[in-house]
Amino acid sequence: MALRTRHDVMPYATGIETTQITRASRLISSITGFQVQPNKAIVGANAFAHESGIHQDGMLKDSSTYEIMTPASVGLTASNLVMGKHSAAPPSSRNWTNSATASATTPSRTRSSASRTWRT
Repeated sequence: MALRTRHDVMPYATGIETTQITRASRLISSITGFQVQPNKAIVGANAFAHESGIHQDGMLKDSSTYEIMTPASVGLTASNLVMGKHSAAPPSSRNWTNSATASATTPSRTRSSASRTWRT
């Protein structure tokens, strides 16, 4: 991903289809039986999750502020704004879902069942 995100500094190509990275990681995890750590860069459950109020504000205004690559570039659908102790008030209550009802295709990126996730 460094070659893709910093193409201005490293003008090289690999031919790797980066949108398959998450899918490949999940396949390897299921074959080996080893779970991917939540804080693992790029493919971990928290890779595109933001809890801090200042990060959430930046993400709502311009997602490139805190994400050098898009979730779609690695095969995910969206980032998550996680409501937790470091968050501010939610911008709109209609966009919030309980983590227990989160989509099966987009795993919850929360630490407790009492947390709420806001999908961007």
